[in-house]
Amino acid sequence: MDDMAVIASDDFSGESNELLTDYNPAWWEVTTTAARNWARISDVGRARGGTTVACWAHSGTAGIKRALCDLYRVSDTQYAAAGLMFTYASGYRAAYTVRVRWRPMAAQSFVELFKPTTASVVSNPLAQVQYQLPLETVVRLRLEQDGADIRVYIDDELFIDYTDSDPRAITGGGILLHGYVSNSDTVGVHVDNFQAEDSLDEPTDRRTPLLLAPW
Repeated sequence: MDDMAVIASDDFSGESNELLTDYNPAWWEVTTTAARNWARISDVGRARGGTTVACWAHSGTAGIKRALCDLYRVSDTQYAAAGLMFTYASGYRAAYTVRVRWRPMAAQSFVELFKPTTASVVSNPLAQVQYQLPLETVVRLRLEQDGADIRVYIDDELFIDYTDSDPRAITGGGILLHGYVSNSDTVGVHVDNFQAEDSLDEPTDRRTPLLLAPW
């Protein structure tokens, strides 16, 4: 795959507890909640969220067709979630979002695809598949748009293949953070190694053993 296909990437290697926007001004919150106060860099260099679902867009992702990130569940907390997003207009009600939600019971744990039309970024999923995010294990989440088709993969396994009857042109991409607790390095699902690509050729994996060392 041509290197130019990677249009933005971030391994979140900032200072512990640093606000996401202070660490990298390319990140901006498209939600409108107090969650912005808790989107920070963890003590081992991952992005972690706050008590409310928050979507963060990267300003360098215009022309995006694919977004990828690593997910890492750091504890057996009762609730945990994180994911990716594609924006198609301004505001959190205008973004395809994929959320990987973990709960203690497998029947309540899902990979979910949303296209918000109501007050919540995670209201009324377009598609939902059961999945138990493993503890303290890196998994690679991938979100793609190919015309009207939206696809979601975990570790290259296809989980969701959805055809949107009213597809939207993507304007950017980013991450979804939901920690369920405020300001914690030890609870929830964290995000790392974000990558945006403008091609649907074979995905490029730019992670290195050095980036994965804390895990």
